[in-house]
Amino acid sequence: NVRENDRKVFFLCAAYTLVALMLPTFSIALPKVLIDYLTGPLPDLQGIVWIVTAFFIGGALFNFLNQILHNFTYPKLTALRMNYLGDQVLKLLNMDYKYMESASFFEEREMAFEATSSNNNGVEGIYHKLFELPKLILIILVLSVFIGIRSPFILLAIVVNILATSLVAVVVQKHEYKNKENLSKHQRRVDYYAKTAKDFAYGKDVRLYDLKERILDNFKLEIKGYVDVFKLIKNREYGLGFITLFILLLSDIATYGILTYLAVKGMPISDFSMYLVATTTLSTN
Repeated sequence: NVRENDRKVFFLCAAYTLVALMLPTFSIALPKVLIDYLTGPLPDLQGIVWIVTAFFIGGALFNFLNQILHNFTYPKLTALRMNYLGDQVLKLLNMDYKYMESASFFEEREMAFEATSSNNNGVEGIYHKLFELPKLILIILVLSVFIGIRSPFILLAIVVNILATSLVAVVVQKHEYKNKENLSKHQRRVDYYAKTAKDFAYGKDVRLYDLKERILDNFKLEIKGYVDVFKLIKNREYGLGFITLFILLLSDIATYGILTYLAVKGMPISDFSMYLVATTTLSTN
């Protein structure tokens, strides 16, 4: 629990969110400021250098602060996972021995330790995603208002693309979760046969009872089972990915088409560049 173990994470998350919000501002505003200056009265090289330098220094400073806050928080989130891992070990050491011979308990134990065994998945993976979530929400809201004021139709095209992409991601994750237990079962069996095949302690029994071919056949069978389940997951992911690409193409056509129409109707080319960067930033977030 973050509130009980390290409340500083909340402050770091707020600071990181505000700093991260400033980063897209530089990339969005630079084309407009630079083009307005170039198309204005008496542009010169010195002015261009000053504009580019100012944006570069500002962007570099905020990017540096963003990385500092991110890197400072990362080990704190890892420490939270390690606390969970310590609780699991203590629980395992103090529970009744009868559970150690239970197949269902073995499955649950493996799943529990899998949730605390990685920086990017399980408990810590959720913490990292929650840490990034306020930044993403704020950037999406600000850019949505900014783009929507200029053209609600562009915003609609982007929203449709984001919703479709999110829906596809949810379907893929549900399909993956549905097959996760089966995949984990084959993975554990593959690991077992791999360990057995190279364990010298079993060498005598393997030769004595002529178990070589049997072990190899079972090993290959479990590998095939793992690959089949993995293919089932990835084939669904790739198939739905084509739908995402098609919707993205339609969204880009609508965005470029509307911005081009507005430019023809009198919108400054500097605004065209600025809104193009803004729509790209929103779509990629």
